[in-house]
Amino acid sequence: MRFRNAISTRRTADRLVSHGKDIPNAELLFSALLDIQMSVKLFYISEENIDEAIKSMPNNLPVVPSTMRIYQVVTLTPGQIIYRDVSCLCSTRQTMECQCYNSKTFTFEVQVTASTPEGKSQNSSEIPWQNSDIIGQWCCVKYDDAIYPGLIQDLNETHVSVKCMHRIGVNRFFWPRQDDVLWYLHEDVIRMIPPPTSVTSRHMEIDRDIWSKISDL
Repeated sequence: MRFRNAISTRRTADRLVSHGKDIPNAELLFSALLDIQMSVKLFYISEENIDEAIKSMPNNLPVVPSTMRIYQVVTLTPGQIIYRDVSCLCSTRQTMECQCYNSKTFTFEVQVTASTPEGKSQNSSEIPWQNSDIIGQWCCVKYDDAIYPGLIQDLNETHVSVKCMHRIGVNRFFWPRQDDVLWYLHEDVIRMIPPPTSVTSRHMEIDRDIWSKISDL
């Protein structure tokens, strides 16, 4: 698949040049290919982006075995990659987390903060998704541009199952009669929170300082 896409992209570029299009660098090639709306998904990574990424990398990263033979890399968890010598887009198209073509897993040493001091912001990348201890804890999720508190029920490498409260006003929530449990992408979880507090016999609110911070986002 990747090889066919590369050939298709190269032939399209050759056709543009043969029709008089001047393409002296990668950025102009990227723009030209976007203009013709190719079916292949393209990304442009500038030299500055690469330099910034290299500067942010630790100096003591372990070496991934057989680096020169790697053809496909998938990452679902911070500090961990799945790699193989042949690209595969089989039944697990959304995550590509299959075991085809002798897939291998490599884990880097990554320090993840398990908790966030009260009053400081936290984003999805800082939540220890690899730690099952967060099951049963409270979090805030984003759904249709609204914020809902809920209890974490289960999790995997890319998603988290949350039983959410329903919303009745600004920072006012209640438990529905029927459990509202959905799987959310990790990035849809805004942050972990302490349990909401009661404001009436049925309604609850998120800590007001936390609500002020996350609602401003």
